[in-house]
Amino acid sequence: MSDINKTQKSLILSLLVILCTIPSLASDSYLPALPLMTEYFAATTSVLQYSISIYFVGFAIAQLAYGPASDYYGRKPLIIFGLLIALLGSAICALSTSISTFLLGRFVLGVGVAASIPIGRVILTDLYDKKDVSKAASLLNTIFAVLPAFSPILGAYLVKYFDWQSTFIFVLILSALVLLLILRFLPETNQQRFSKDASKGKLLANYRRLFASRSFVAYSLCTCLAYAGVIAYTTSSPFLFQSLLGLTMEQFSWLTITITLSYITGGWLNNRLIDKHTIDHVIAIGLTTMLLSSLSLTFIGVVGILNLYALVIPMCFFMIGTRLIFANAMAGALSDFRGITGVASSLYGFFQIAGSVLTSALIGYLPKSSQLPLALVLLVGSSFALCQFLYFMRQNQLLISNELN
Repeated sequence: MSDINKTQKSLILSLLVILCTIPSLASDSYLPALPLMTEYFAATTSVLQYSISIYFVGFAIAQLAYGPASDYYGRKPLIIFGLLIALLGSAICALSTSISTFLLGRFVLGVGVAASIPIGRVILTDLYDKKDVSKAASLLNTIFAVLPAFSPILGAYLVKYFDWQSTFIFVLILSALVLLLILRFLPETNQQRFSKDASKGKLLANYRRLFASRSFVAYSLCTCLAYAGVIAYTTSSPFLFQSLLGLTMEQFSWLTITITLSYITGGWLNNRLIDKHTIDHVIAIGLTTMLLSSLSLTFIGVVGILNLYALVIPMCFFMIGTRLIFANAMAGALSDFRGITGVASSLYGFFQIAGSVLTSALIGYLPKSSQLPLALVLLVGSSFALCQFLYFMRQNQLLISNELN
């Protein structure tokens, strides 16, 4: 955008970083308290794990509305609306005295925070071209990885010195502060508001256009399956490390730093690979890394080895693989749909979160006596992701060859 200079873009990027930490905090800060919350609500482990699933259900459904609405009404009004809903959801969770009320609060919270990430992605495409979108998203994802990684640590100490409700009070306070910053400093980046292409009448036609795009579907499935793997680990890890391996709540929360460092390593590697390879090749490298690490985790589970290193080392390599996928798949999926980027971002995000909902629900049903159920979920997901993307790359090459001939 010609009317937004480099300094303003940096300010907007900083605001997006702060804004997009809220979903991770809302999702992860209470995780160390899950075993304690089973006693508080007199609920089973599986029911408490559904609080993760229902959060993502609200998140996924709301994304389908936020993106198209931001194309027509603008980015800023929809972010403000989402933050107001997030305030309500946080309050319901913090004041819950029954598991049903808590699950309702998680759903509302998911609906609220869902405005941040899809609209944040769209704002990047408003500001940058395709190559720069990948670089900006890579930087953004690296920062996302650092800040939310501390949310389980923060949550563990809030629970230790106060109670589990304090994690949601913290999210409420942060959401209120971010709302004030957005109101004061975020400019409107959508210069095509109220256009016919973004109108309600065009919505179904736009969705059909996206589903018909081979590239959009392929990139979206990569992100869907990679993020499903991340959520499978997130859902399983409190019980694997605390219940099976005997780590304390504080020890478990500090363990997230290890995963964060691997994610940051993936970002560093991505920035070097993207200057020498196409985004498709970098994504293929990431998917292969995911597959190899999930194979390792499965083999370790089959032979019956269960210790800290047997879980952490394969998952670190898995996270490096996912880091090579997210920014590049986003750039590939969204950059060809300017004018309907909000719709594209919403559907892209829906793919991502829908896989996470199914995965977290599946993990809730599976036994938790070893890492093998988690390993098998990761193995199936990464295998399918790699196969479908290699097929997409092959079809692309054939199409280019036919056009040249």
